[in-house]
Amino acid sequence: MNLKFFRGNFFLILAVFVAGFLRFLYLDRIPTAIGGDEMIYLLTGKAIWLTGTDLTGVWNPLMAFVFRYPHGETQAELLYFLNSPFVGLMNFSLLSARMANAILGTLTVIPLYFFTKNLINKKAAIVAAFIFAINPWSIYSARTAYEMTPAVFFYILSLSFIFSKKKIILLSVPTLILAFYSYIATKLIFFPLVAVAVFYGYYFYNNKQFKKQYLTVLLFSFALILFFAISLKVNSQGSRMGEILSPNSPQVVKQVNEIRQNSIQVPFANLLENKFAEFKTIAITKLFKVFSTEYLFVSGDDFFSIYRHGLFYFIDGLFLALGALFLFAKKRKVFIFLTAFSLLGAVPQFLYGSGINNFSPHIAVLIPFLIIFIAVGILETTQLFKKNRLILASIIIISVIYFVSTINFYYIYFFQHSLKGYFDFPVRIVSRYSVFAGNKDKITIYSTRSGDIFKKYLFYTNNYNLDTVQPVKKAILNKKYTLNNVSFVSCNNVLDFSKPRGIVIYDIECGTPVKEPKNARAISKLSDGGRIYRIYGDTVCKNERVKNYAEKVSLAAFDVESLSKKEFCETFITSLYLFWQE
Repeated sequence: MNLKFFRGNFFLILAVFVAGFLRFLYLDRIPTAIGGDEMIYLLTGKAIWLTGTDLTGVWNPLMAFVFRYPHGETQAELLYFLNSPFVGLMNFSLLSARMANAILGTLTVIPLYFFTKNLINKKAAIVAAFIFAINPWSIYSARTAYEMTPAVFFYILSLSFIFSKKKIILLSVPTLILAFYSYIATKLIFFPLVAVAVFYGYYFYNNKQFKKQYLTVLLFSFALILFFAISLKVNSQGSRMGEILSPNSPQVVKQVNEIRQNSIQVPFANLLENKFAEFKTIAITKLFKVFSTEYLFVSGDDFFSIYRHGLFYFIDGLFLALGALFLFAKKRKVFIFLTAFSLLGAVPQFLYGSGINNFSPHIAVLIPFLIIFIAVGILETTQLFKKNRLILASIIIISVIYFVSTINFYYIYFFQHSLKGYFDFPVRIVSRYSVFAGNKDKITIYSTRSGDIFKKYLFYTNNYNLDTVQPVKKAILNKKYTLNNVSFVSCNNVLDFSKPRGIVIYDIECGTPVKEPKNARAISKLSDGGRIYRIYGDTVCKNERVKNYAEKVSLAAFDVESLSKKEFCETFITSLYLFWQE
């Protein structure tokens, strides 16, 4: 029985293996640091595990279910719970931080396979599974601790249940709950997405059978939305409803006023330039930007910040177009359904946030539907040939192209993107430096965002545990960010550091000091050598041979916490004075 199951699902198992390999490869060092929103989930998850509350002791996890959030934070509700076991049972590390998402990102292959199989056929499902496994955006997002990966997993899992038979349909109810709590942005499309899926599932997939089951799913989804709306009405604290774009948004009103002030006054101007017209313009602009070929296949955005690569491969663009044409010609209803889902997947981007620039997390749910189009394009292209040899040859050629494309993506991602210092990598170096300094010297870190850096310091030094729960709570509530001998303070007006007391680490955003010693050190950008932090009174690397700028950085160096002091200093600490002398 087990052997039969393995043979029948060999390609699905292989796709899951490929997905897991690509998402876990060097996950302990790439991405090289933790972003701000990620840190909220991780520290709060650890706090829940240790204390049952957040860092301040004010918020408890049950509040998340009624959409109340830790003080000063408004993030998705589910990720606190998903991360808690991993960071609770394990020490803080890049691996434990991304473990939950890497697992879910890998497992998403399975529901996508079954959803595509039920919607189209098994061959298309196999292709979709592999394309998702190697898709750049899905790999990138699953290697972070952000909300998009759980949202995609639970939405696709819910759809795979909706497109099933009698008893399984109702399994979509608990998974839809998890999907709803996964990501704030996708709450905007929750009910429309469920309604479209239920409509198609009832009328076309199951030929008007299981009406009670589908009605239950639909009514439950509506009740969940209603509960959410009432919760926000009762307690608006932390609500992000003001970020939803509407004709009355401040951004729209401001833009209308500016355009009118810079236009020649004519009697019919108000008919052409008003809040509704401007809202339409902004929304359509954002929609076109989402489906821009340059964005999807070439450049990415500020979140998917590789810049030399798009969310998809170049070859995906060809098969996306072919897949849409084949479905339109052969499976018109499926084409309409997938197109409707794709448009819904883009809605969070053009209705959420004030700017017009793309932000790929907002289109998380769109990605798997585009992948299904791509899968159909690949499958139908190979089926154009009548001889088995030609079909096999076409499969081999397409596979080689995708293999080379994946290698190229990983080369850019590992060996170029990792040097850019995204997710605030220099703070990780500051934190490790403080560990090497030990408790002998007082360390003062000046910054424009002391609270944020303090929390990242707790993570990188693994300094949040049962012994430090109370000091950390006190520090955050009082906004006096000190733990042991390390203090994080706001920028001051005293710019003379010629005779520092203890070790001083000074953020360049604070300005340029008037006086500083010639033996000052620095933490620099790995890409261009630009100074991020100045170090005065250095005791960690004073006897080490530091360079003028970071060079010959290898992937092994990003296992920062395992480096010896000598390796750390020679790799990441530079000489400030020599830089000036060049």
